[in-house]
This record gives sequence, C-alpha cells and structure tokens, in this order.
Amino acid sequence: MTRLHNKKEVCGCCSKNIQIGQQFTECGCPKCPSIIHTKCYKKSDFKNKNDSFYCNCCFPSIPSRYNPFSRLINQVDSMEDDSDRFYNLNFQEISDVPVTASNILKQCNTNTSTATYQKFSNEINFSTFFYNVDGNKSNFDQLAAELAQFNSKFSVIGLAETNTEPDHKQLFPIDNYNSFYNDIMPDKSKGTGVALYIHTSLNAVKNKLASSLTPNMESLFVSLQANPTTTINVGVVYRPPNGAAKEFHKEFESTLRGLPKGSTYIMGDFNLDLLKPKTTDVERFEEIFLSNGLYPVISLATHKRTTQTGTCIDNILTTDIEHTIHSGIIEDIGSSHSPIYSLSHLNINPKVSADAKQTQHYSFSKQNIENLLKNLKAQNSTSLIGPDTSNPDFSHFLTNFNNEIDKTCKLKKPKNTKRNAISNPWINDTIIDSIGQKNKLYKKEKRTDCDSALIPLL
Repeated sequence: MTRLHNKKEVCGCCSKNIQIGQQFTECGCPKCPSIIHTKCYKKSDFKNKNDSFYCNCCFPSIPSRYNPFSRLINQVDSMEDDSDRFYNLNFQEISDVPVTASNILKQCNTNTSTATYQKFSNEINFSTFFYNVDGNKSNFDQLAAELAQFNSKFSVIGLAETNTEPDHKQLFPIDNYNSFYNDIMPDKSKGTGVALYIHTSLNAVKNKLASSLTPNMESLFVSLQANPTTTINVGVVYRPPNGAAKEFHKEFESTLRGLPKGSTYIMGDFNLDLLKPKTTDVERFEEIFLSNGLYPVISLATHKRTTQTGTCIDNILTTDIEHTIHSGIIEDIGSSHSPIYSLSHLNINPKVSADAKQTQHYSFSKQNIENLLKNLKAQNSTSLIGPDTSNPDFSHFLTNFNNEIDKTCKLKKPKNTKRNAISNPWINDTIIDSIGQKNKLYKKEKRTDCDSALIPLL
C-alpha cells in the first residue's frame, strides 16, 4: 500500500514518520486504526490479551476479561473453514449457547449508577443484583439509599458478609422487598452471613436443603414461582477466603445437584479469581459450574485494591444465558468490592392476581397493639436489655420484642383473605375492625326492627 496524500503519520512501531512513497499497512490492532511501516510489521511486538493481539500503545489500556468460550469459538470457526477435513460435524448445534455466553461476557462492562438505570427497558422482567456489603452496620444504609434511586427495581438482591443474624434482619429493610437471612458462623464477628431480598411482586419460599453454613461455604437459596408451571432457583453463595477450596468444590457441587428442576441464578463472592484460569482451584470451580449447565455473566474485575490488580471473584451464574440481555459492574457504589448485576427476559408473570387469596399470620389491630405496649411496659429493664445495664444486649431486647408480638398479634389459626396490598391497598386492621363493628350494629338494628314489628301482633 502506498500513501496517496501528503499528510505525514507516525509509525505505530518505530515512532518515525511515514514518508511519501514508503510502504505501510494497518497494524491489525482491534483497538486502534494506527498504521506501521511494512518493514516494521515483523518487529511490531504485538501482545496477546483476551485472545486478541494489541499494539504496544493500546495493550496497557485493555482490561483483562474472562471468557472461556472465545477460544473454543475461534477453534470452531477455523475448523469450519477447513474444507480438507475428513469428518463432518454440525457445529451450529454445539456453538449457539457458547456464542451467546461469549457475547454476554464480551459486552459486560463497567457502568455508573446512572448508566445502569438506563439499561432497564420494558423488555427486562427479571434482574439480579449482588454486592459484598462488608458489614450491614457500616454500609447497608448507603446501599439502600443508592438502590432507592433506581426507578426500575431489581427482582432479586443478594448480599454477602452481612455479619447479621436472622433475628436482626428487621433492622435492615428495603422498601418493597421481603428479606431472607442465613445464620452466621458462631465464632466470627465479621466476614460471614449471606442474605437475599426478593421483590414483593414475586412469591419466594426458602429452600432449606440447599441453604448451608460451613467453614468452607455459606449459601442461601429460595424458590420463586414465576408462573404456575415454572420455578426459578435463586441463591447467594459466599466462600470464605480462608476456607478449604477442595471442600468448597465438594459442597458447591453437591448443592447444585440437589437443586429442584428449573431456571437457576446463583450470585456470590466465590473468592476464586477467574482471571487466573490456569490455577487448579479455579479450573475445578469452572469445571463444576459449566458441567452443571451454569454460565457466568461477569467477565471483568469486581474486586480492586489500590496496591493490587483487580480480581474477578464475584459473579452471577445462570442456566438461562439465552435469556440474558445485559450484565455489568457498577463502579460508583462500594469501595473494594463493586456490585454486579444481570438483566434478563424470562417467561414469568410477577404480578399477583388481585383475586388471589393471601395468608394472614398476624393481626396488628388497635387492640392488639395496645396489648403489646402494655406487656412491654410491664417488663423490667433486665428482661428487655439483659442483666448488665452498662452494656445493653440488643439481641436480648429483640428476642423479647418478637416473643411479645407473637403473644399479642399472632393469629391462633392463619386465615386466608382476598384483601391484599394489590386489590385493597388502603385496607388496614383498624378499618377491618370498624367494618366488623358496623356489621354487628347493623345486625342488632335489624333484630330490633323485627322485634318492634312483632309487638302489635301479640
């Protein structure tokens, strides 16, 4: 190729001007359109990253990206171009899902919160969000405030390292979500605890068999009823960094094999860096989730420290990669750990029918609340905050408070009602009591009228 105009450009290899009449060619870097002397091509010293070759200028700016499918797809493409092969395989059948998975990983990017808001569309009807919160007491309020800015709400929110027991979950609410908390390791005050927040538009039941607590893996799973015939398994997993990786592999694989049939989404901090796939522990982890039909949707670093390179230790694994539309990392929430998310379009109907009966376990009527307050006032300080008044035990108070609620407000027998937040959003227990009183007075008045009408006949 010969230069056709007089403007001089610099060779991307030797940094000298390309003179008029000199032979040049494109450098072949997928990131930039730079050109180089033809004679410099052999010494251009391109470097490989993410199965692509980049020039010296672009290479430092390319983030490492996990994608176990790209090399496989490249091999399939090269074999399809080989007309001399003596065998015939239908590569279309085996490459559709890997191609989709590869594209999701290639398109996974880092966004601001504002940019993430804009990713939601009418097409999105199921979404997941995961974050290693590193202690609810320190970081939950800020996270809840950030999530409140989203006009579209995530279907499922998973948290790791909550350091919060199930009895204390009421202290960390998110509007319009039901929370599920797993137990924490008894000998640890931090670096333990997982939780799930399920949007109230979805019905969730805890899967106790899949939920576990060991030194090697903490997991919490729920089953979502997407529609009358479809169940979605949703789980959050945390692997403590000081746990035994081999034991984690066994426990994780056993959990996967025990899950009910249906779509599966598993969020977690696995503390296994997928950007280092040649290590034995990472290879075994990858083998387990891929052999169980799970595909990762996060390919970039999710955990960074100022003195370290980024690691891809947080991820979302799903069996529904074909229905995944977008995935990414939110860069302006959190510190060392960044939240991750996935957006999907599934065959679900999250709306609860207005005619569907709801099971009521508690009645917070005016009379019940008055009884609750009366019982609490009757207790002494020791029963509320423990014997050591200089060091109040809040868990002691919370246990007593929950017990008193059960005594005064819990129904002896749960009842079903069509009055729910969808069909009757204005209904509360006080109004229900008033309706009952009105009906009672009406019946009394009817009897009085009947008795008055009978008097002349006597």
